[in-house]
Amino acid sequence: MFSKVQPVAQSMWRWFRSRSLFVQCLLVVPTVCAISFTFLIGNMGLALLGFAVPLYGWVVGAVGGFLITVFAKAASIIHKDKRSAK
Repeated sequence: MFSKVQPVAQSMWRWFRSRSLFVQCLLVVPTVCAISFTFLIGNMGLALLGFAVPLYGWVVGAVGGFLITVFAKAASIIHKDKRSAK
């Protein structure tokens, strides 16, 4: 069984590592945030300001991780622009 899975896993790993660091972070950071948020909060859902709208931990973690990654990239672009403008 592992002989069939190993080539697929190796090709996926080569594809992942061939991407830029930003794309790798876009794939890894939201997943890690979602998993850690689910472990910390649980999958029972969060209450949004007392409303009956469930926000599940894995959804909030994934959205938060994605936003963190995009804002970090935007901040690095702004920082480079300010540095080059001097």
